[in-house]
Amino acid sequence: MQTIQPSKLDLDIYESIESVSSTGTIVQPEQNVQQSISCYQDIPIYSQQRKTVETESVLRFLLNVPEFLVSHKLPPTVVDGNYCFVIDRETIGSEAILHEDIHWSHTSRPTQYFYFDDLRNFYRVNCTKAKGKIMAVKISSSQKRAFSLLHSTRSTPMSQSRSLSRRSISSTSGFRRDLIPLKQVYLVTRIYSFWKTCPSFRRIITLIDRVNDNEMENIQFQKRMFVQYIWRDTKQSEKDRVKYEFNRDCAKGVRFGTPKKLMKFVFS
Repeated sequence: MQTIQPSKLDLDIYESIESVSSTGTIVQPEQNVQQSISCYQDIPIYSQQRKTVETESVLRFLLNVPEFLVSHKLPPTVVDGNYCFVIDRETIGSEAILHEDIHWSHTSRPTQYFYFDDLRNFYRVNCTKAKGKIMAVKISSSQKRAFSLLHSTRSTPMSQSRSLSRRSISSTSGFRRDLIPLKQVYLVTRIYSFWKTCPSFRRIITLIDRVNDNEMENIQFQKRMFVQYIWRDTKQSEKDRVKYEFNRDCAKGVRFGTPKKLMKFVFS
């Protein structure tokens, strides 16, 4: 791992929250505090976490990560610490890291839908589909109160906010489809994997995609990927074995049908 010295920056704000509420507002980074960025193989390390970063925290990071912490290279296949990386999916396609290989075993791939209000506030939603097409979008029951309070405050003067009729609140929390353009609904996918010969070495990839993939309607949206590596109480001997297996198989990559450009030698 190495450190580079950019202008004064703050990394402390990006330490993830292990447990957060399912509704959040993007936190604006403070400036002029931290003066260095940690890198691994020339890739900026977003943060170091020993536990799984919750989905809502990941969304905050992906939507507000500063450009200097976004990598335009493939993340390493193997690391020697509990590192998190943010990857630009406009230049690095997700298929480059999600391709089937001989090292990682994918265990689950859960998906969730979120409604983003101006790419700042976000709420978990439930989608009704027919023949693979989204027919209706409703806010999840756990989010109705927060959503109602926010929108009633925006549309009603503060002096009148307490006198809102139950009917008006109900219509807002009912989350009619005509109030939610699909361009503001996003699909979040998390891919959980473990190293085939060392299950305590985990990788979690989080992707966020538009439901309505219209570039003009989503001009502010940037496709990014959050990659987290976790070593769970792993002995040094196990880390050494993973290192050996990876370097050995990289040397024989062609034999396994893996393109050389996807091989990442991360250990010396």
